Amino acid sequence: MSNKLDFGVQIEPQFGYTFPEIINLVKAAETAKFSSVWLSDHFFLNSEATTQSNLDLWSVLAAVSQYTKLNLGTLVACNSYRYPAVHAKLAATTAIIDLLFLRFSASFNTSLSRKHIALSLSFSA
Repeated sequence: MSNKLDFGVQIEPQFGYTFPEIINLVKAAETAKFSSVWLSDHFFLNSEATTQSNLDLWSVLAAVSQYTKLNLGTLVACNSYRYPAVHAKLAATTAIIDLLFLRFSASFNTSLSRKHIALSLSFSA
């Protein structure tokens, strides 16, 4: 067992970050000696932000992997709008592109119903 404590950086794409801004954050995390970068899988920040830029979690992870040697991971990947098999395929493909270590976290949260309604997706708790 390792006694080493690692710190990572959480980047929330739903806040409207552009890809160049995300890359700058990742490079800053690398310079600051963080060990990982985590992104979440939200379609928008809140009901008022449905038109705000929000890059896709899996596309960003695959692209970011080409700019860093940090470990990458999903802080949240929601199973209610991506089935587990789809998540597995996305994670496997990203890991192949990355050639590093991908950490994967999936969740189901009934508070996400507003996103399902906004995107015309079926929802059952």
